[in-house]
Amino acid sequence: MNTPVGTFLATHYFFEVRQAPFQLLNDLSFCKQLLLTLAEKAEVSPLESVSTQFYPQGCSVVLLLSESHASIHTWPEQGVALIDLFSCSRSIEIQSFIQTLQDSFPEIEIELDYQQFPRGKYFSKKISRKN
Repeated sequence: MNTPVGTFLATHYFFEVRQAPFQLLNDLSFCKQLLLTLAEKAEVSPLESVSTQFYPQGCSVVLLLSESHASIHTWPEQGVALIDLFSCSRSIEIQSFIQTLQDSFPEIEIELDYQQFPRGKYFSKKISRKN
């Protein structure tokens, strides 16, 4: 294994959308298409998806990627969508992803926060279990 010590295997991005319209966040077709479009803009490769509509409101979509996964979970009654993108790709187009996310709600100004977390760090010291 030639991965340098201190590097990461993957990056996990978390997005929180607030003030989004109930109608869009409760529309399973919109959420599926949004996640597929975001994956395309991030330049990752979708493989399969699973989704569900909750009653009385809300939906979830999970997209399996060659590089890992992406998901969206909505709370229309709160105007909130939580979106994540987990990828081992070193060439994620995150700015394009963010711009597309903002553009997906053109009628209103959404609030958008995001955080980025490196995952799977290689350590220089092995940790062993004591029996």
